[in-house]
Amino acid sequence: MRDACLGDVVVSMKNGLYKPASEYVEDGTPCLRMYNIDAGSIVWRDIKRMRVSAAELEEYGLRQGDLLVNRVNSRELVGKAAFIPPSLEPSVFESKNIRVRLDASKALPKFINYQLLAGGRSHFAGNAQQVVGMASISQKQLADFPIVLADLDEQRRIVAELEKQFSRLDEAVANLKRVKANLKRYKTAVLDAAVNGRIGIEDAASGAGLPAGWQWSSVGELATVGTGATPARSNEAFWGGTIPWITSSAVNEPFVDAADQFVTAEALRQTNLTLYPPGTLLVAMYGEGKTRGKCSELRIAATTNQALATLQVDPAVRPWLKLFLEHNYDNTRRIASGGVQPNLNLGLIRSIGLPLRL
Repeated sequence: MRDACLGDVVVSMKNGLYKPASEYVEDGTPCLRMYNIDAGSIVWRDIKRMRVSAAELEEYGLRQGDLLVNRVNSRELVGKAAFIPPSLEPSVFESKNIRVRLDASKALPKFINYQLLAGGRSHFAGNAQQVVGMASISQKQLADFPIVLADLDEQRRIVAELEKQFSRLDEAVANLKRVKANLKRYKTAVLDAAVNGRIGIEDAASGAGLPAGWQWSSVGELATVGTGATPARSNEAFWGGTIPWITSSAVNEPFVDAADQFVTAEALRQTNLTLYPPGTLLVAMYGEGKTRGKCSELRIAATTNQALATLQVDPAVRPWLKLFLEHNYDNTRRIASGGVQPNLNLGLIRSIGLPLRL
């Protein structure tokens, strides 16, 4: 083993393709975004497609063995990377990513990808530049990323051992999912009643019967319920910092791990903003469309606006509370108050009744 830098084994690096929204079409070429990189792999979800010419596909196309590295994101996520597998549909990549093409005589893509997975995000979080509320890294910074090298046979052995261990981990996760599925079946009767409106706030207040070993509780009894704020847009000292600021549109995804807007530490000191830790549940209080009543979970430390209720709850209870709120979405929407555009408020959120296993 010897120390080296990523640039020592790179043939080429290229920033991705930018096109206006008018060029995105349903039958276009897939364009991978920062959201499609997770845990060292490409996640094929929420795929955006764009019109690209044959020349653009040649210039920005992804090949098996390429590495895709996120160059613009929140500071804690910039630098995440993924290996391009052989089965990927011909795709291009957006401008917030860098394509890394390696010298196959020097390094195996998976060997380098595992090193980026292990240390890339923490390394770049401390070295990234701050640009208009987002952190960014350059090709030069990526080339300087420290790696270790070995001969190709040793690299293959290491990759094989890592994949064997990951396979065991996948098997353990599958077993855990089976256990959770059994637990879910055990709770089916209670969940079915909740989803179909047979369990609600009124039932909690009246002490409606529950299966043996269950009792009534409420969101207010289980969680510390709060909200956020919107700092004055006219105050430049409040915006363009490094602290994620989440709005209600984020809860359309089950987890929130990135932000589009950022506030400063000064805004946190001078306004009603609160920095909420990962694991905080978010419930949208406004939105006559499909947003009001939606629940999501923070995976990053972030502030929020006033359209979101924040639920800080014991980790042992959090999965059940999130599951209940997700399944009870229609019931939550129905308790909203107001006229033309009914809204939820913190009092209504606290009063939501739910069954809790003793």
